[in-house]
Amino acid sequence: MLYHLFKYFDNVHNLPGAGMFQYISFRAAAAIIIALLIVIVFGRNIINFLRRKQIGEEIRDLGLEGQLVLRHDLRAVFPALLLVY
Repeated sequence: MLYHLFKYFDNVHNLPGAGMFQYISFRAAAAIIIALLIVIVFGRNIINFLRRKQIGEEIRDLGLEGQLVLRHDLRAVFPALLLVY
């Protein structure tokens, strides 16, 4: 959408620098920079909002027994995954 807007500005008003939106590398770099700025400005607020709403992952304390069972199950599944792969 910005591409068409700046193409219009370049054609009709001859705005200097509006032709930069023709290049995909410029658009990709601009998208990265804008995303970084959005995260810097709004990231902490979004995290605090999600914590207030208690949206997150639940961490269970399985202890050592839970880890041993998980490793035992993976040892049984791993050869089957190698055969399928």
